[in-house]
Amino acid sequence: MKASLHIRRLHHQARKGTDLEKTMAVFVLDKKKQPLMPFSEKRARLLLERGRAVVVRLDPFTIRLKDRVGGETQLLRLQQEQNG
Repeated sequence: MKASLHIRRLHHQARKGTDLEKTMAVFVLDKKKQPLMPFSEKRARLLLERGRAVVVRLDPFTIRLKDRVGGETQLLRLQQEQNG
């Protein structure tokens, strides 16, 4: 299954029963597997379609850039919603 299809499915699942204003952030790693600032799902989908990134994990959805080392970072906190 293509990675861009994974993003669309995850986005659809995230939108069910939630505000449409919330957007899914895609976690990003550079070429050396160091964390970068999250991307929007649109930017991640374009990078995957153009072959400039690969999927590393599905939960949480994380991509690794093939052609970028280093960049802007910021401390973030991951919070997962519990179903049930």
